[in-house]
Amino acid sequence: MTAEELEEVKGHFVQAARLAKEAGFDAIEVHCGHGYLLSQFISPLTNKRADQYGGSPAGRARYPAEVVQAIRAAVGPEYPILVKFNMHDGFPGGLELQGALEAARALAAAGADALVPSCGVITLNGFFMLRGAVP
Repeated sequence: MTAEELEEVKGHFVQAARLAKEAGFDAIEVHCGHGYLLSQFISPLTNKRADQYGGSPAGRARYPAEVVQAIRAAVGPEYPILVKFNMHDGFPGGLELQGALEAARALAAAGADALVPSCGVITLNGFFMLRGAVP
């Protein structure tokens, strides 16, 4: 994704959060797990970027944290933001605990009120999300 595309997608997340707040939802949850877009930034298996959004665990967590930070700016300090994210992708080369802890710190610092730990990638090991070990 180009810088322009990243900004556009971030804007879509912000717009969705604003609409949810305006519609009367009590909170929003940003999905950074299970192999979806923001999860793909955090996982070392899928993030092969050579810019500020890749490389180290801090770099891989940067874009999801920027999304959360932009949402926080849009919805205000009192509106709850939850972030679901993987603690483990469940396969070799994927996200593991140390990288997940760094992502958790970045997401919290960006304005998340609660972190919802999860695991697995829907397209690779859906059962891992449900019960742990892959059959």
